[in-house]
Amino acid sequence: MCVQYPDWLEKNCNSLSEADLERYKKQLQLMTRICDEFEKPEAGGGAGEGSGSSEQILKLMQELQQYGQPPADLAADAVSSFIT
Repeated sequence: MCVQYPDWLEKNCNSLSEADLERYKKQLQLMTRICDEFEKPEAGGGAGEGSGSSEQILKLMQELQQYGQPPADLAADAVSSFIT
């Protein structure tokens, strides 16, 4: 979703209210930080990529919840990409 979100925002920014646009921008920022955190190696020098800091990921995900659901059509696209 992090990859698709910027394009979605660009295509739809003119049809969004100022409040929704700001909310969706915050969601994108937080989703990007979450993805970045997942790509970090574990702080303790753990094995492999993708461990990141569990505490930081949880904190970011809780913050993301404050901004509500992502756009319905974008979320539907993300779900369909997992199914196919």
